[in-house]
Amino acid sequence: MVDLVADIGGTNARFALWQNPSNSADRLHQISYFKTNEFPSLAIAIKAYCKKIDIQPSRLSLAVAGPVETDFVSMSNNNWSFSKAELKQALKLEQLTVINDFTAQALLPPALGAAEKHLIRKGTPLAGTPVAILGAGTGLGMSALIPLHTPESNEIEWRALEAEGGNVPFAPRDADEQALMQFIAGETGRTVSFEDVLSGRGLERTYRYYASKSQPLSAADITAQASDNPLARQAVILFLNSLSNFVLHVVMMVGARQGVYLSGGIIPRLLPYFADSAFTARLSEYGIFTDYIAAVPIWLITIKEPGLTGAGLALGNPYLQHRTL
Repeated sequence: MVDLVADIGGTNARFALWQNPSNSADRLHQISYFKTNEFPSLAIAIKAYCKKIDIQPSRLSLAVAGPVETDFVSMSNNNWSFSKAELKQALKLEQLTVINDFTAQALLPPALGAAEKHLIRKGTPLAGTPVAILGAGTGLGMSALIPLHTPESNEIEWRALEAEGGNVPFAPRDADEQALMQFIAGETGRTVSFEDVLSGRGLERTYRYYASKSQPLSAADITAQASDNPLARQAVILFLNSLSNFVLHVVMMVGARQGVYLSGGIIPRLLPYFADSAFTARLSEYGIFTDYIAAVPIWLITIKEPGLTGAGLALGNPYLQHRTL
């Protein structure tokens, strides 16, 4: 049986063959990245990968950025869309599993080794409570692991929360963030979401907010120049401050007192600037909920292919059978 896993984001489509041995380093093989704008459809991209390594997959686990509840799936941050039934038929699959990309990432925390995560803030995790996962890249993803206490044993099983929390309205906590929200609303003409701020395009907007008439920069350039460019540094600090607002909201909404795991393409690049931001301070004081929020440890996921690994883990997750054809 050949298991193919895929992680489809706004910019990149990642593919690999999956095995699930005890050694996590041996899970993924034949990893390839394709640019989504170079292929007219998901099916054509998958066929190109299969032709490249000469395989016919039996099962495909597909993690995509966007809602997956119906047969028709439309990506949030690229132009691809597809029918699950038609995709399964076109690829001649025995089994197709389609999950949200952050549902895939939510499966990671119990499977991470010590070298696959970096501690950002110490805490006292409360066993038996949810774990939150969120990350910024082309968009902003959010999910959580919900503990299920089985009466038959003392073991805890974990079920991934399928959510679109990154699209909730942005909640500023100071005057600078309020002004940023008004700036973005002026550009978009609609209610500003956390994703409008905490994403690649959000970082670019934050830089424009500070830079005014200066030459715009891409998100990659902003992160690369943050150590030398004062405006880029300001944008990064405001980004991290806003990220702490989102973390606080997620912890409070899902009761994620066992920990929060950060991921995505942007946050790891900003690690040197956490200490200069208000990220930790804002998560250490919150009125009558100070003890609640201050005890939550914050981790950065450092595993190389979180989306692909999560897609692979989904193949063996009993709580995702409703996402399988």
